[in-house]
Amino acid sequence: MNFTKPITSENDAEQFFYALENEGLLFHPEDDPATIVNKDGERIFTDAECPLIAQRITEVYRYMLDPCEFIVDEFDPNVSDENRKTGRKG
Repeated sequence: MNFTKPITSENDAEQFFYALENEGLLFHPEDDPATIVNKDGERIFTDAECPLIAQRITEVYRYMLDPCEFIVDEFDPNVSDENRKTGRKG
């Protein structure tokens, strides 16, 4: 995945998250990319990718009020509409 392309719109931000999801790389945007690991405990992003991803996340926040809510709404089928209001899963 190309992490060098700047995010310059809300659409770019959404597409960034869709691309992460499609590659199996989606993570909570408030987490440090350097701390994201796979099921085997191995980092999924390289040292070179981490600052690029962090920059993209910073850019995301320029165009999205709540990227966490976007991720939950788009990618978490375990959160019902009622639970979205209360913040509970299930």
